Amino acid sequence: MCAGTGRPGTSGNHDNDNQGIADSHAYALVAAKKDVCGKFKMVCFRNPWGSGEFKGGNGTKAWHDGGSMWDDYPEAMDELDYAPDPNDGLFWMDFEDACQYFWSITVVKADTTARGKRDPTPMSDKARNKRDAVASTTKADKIIDALKAEFFSPYDANGDGVIDRAELNSMEESLVALSEDDKMPFPAEAIQGLITVFLEALEDDEDGEVSWPEMLKIMATIVSGDEDATVEDLRKVMNEEMQDVSDDEIKDIVVAIQRATPA
Repeated sequence: MCAGTGRPGTSGNHDNDNQGIADSHAYALVAAKKDVCGKFKMVCFRNPWGSGEFKGGNGTKAWHDGGSMWDDYPEAMDELDYAPDPNDGLFWMDFEDACQYFWSITVVKADTTARGKRDPTPMSDKARNKRDAVASTTKADKIIDALKAEFFSPYDANGDGVIDRAELNSMEESLVALSEDDKMPFPAEAIQGLITVFLEALEDDEDGEVSWPEMLKIMATIVSGDEDATVEDLRKVMNEEMQDVSDDEIKDIVVAIQRATPA
């Protein structure tokens, strides 16, 4: 089955982008399912270009990749075997929303006997594992991963998982600027104290270096006030601090961290 976005009696341009859906273009209609989560009628499309997906917006239900409906109804992931990938050309939509964009559906008669019937291709273990990993990532994990990617890994020139004093000094400038811009869940004073403890740890370390796990352990001690605090304790505190922070706000924090990356 396929669905077309061209309106009857009109000509369009593929370059016209309607929330990610190309004008006058044919899409594969991959699947349709009703009573998803007991209430939704859902349809799945695939762009034959292999990329270019519905981006949501314009008053539609946010079932696009990364949309809020997947967070609001997580059980839909299993019901639809959904694995988010914004670059595979595959996307789900609410049926009523789809009717605003697709103007025709073509169905080819197929042999549905035992000889001609084919079972649908199941989700691969790789795709399922990737989906489960994304779903299990906490807010704290997202912030910690962003911090490592932007403020630790760029300094680790040798790829050995450690940085030295000069690199910590540069890191301090960026982290303090970020916290003063009210983009971090901790104040500038806490960040400065954190860097001070890192530097003290370097003084006590014969090789004058500090690793990422060591930095996380120090962060856990500072944030919790407990010298025996673990990295898991740090994640717990951060998640508690950000329990009322929405996923969109978490994305804004990650973007702010990325923008604060030192040149």
